[in-house]
Amino acid sequence: MAKGYVSIRNEDGTSWFVGENSFGDREDRKTVSDVVFAMMQEMVSETKKNDCPDNGFFGWYNLTFHPVK
Repeated sequence: MAKGYVSIRNEDGTSWFVGENSFGDREDRKTVSDVVFAMMQEMVSETKKNDCPDNGFFGWYNLTFHPVK
């Protein structure tokens, strides 16, 4: 089981997974297993349901796993 960091990239730039389905600054990022990342990937479309062209995009875009070396 690989461990790594998860990032998203959207109109606000890059944010890192900091826990409890929240994203924030690089300094606060938490490691997750590749199994947890796979579960997060399954949630991507659900996170985009609140997107609104007039109010911003709140979904997880460009979800990426960065293995810890």
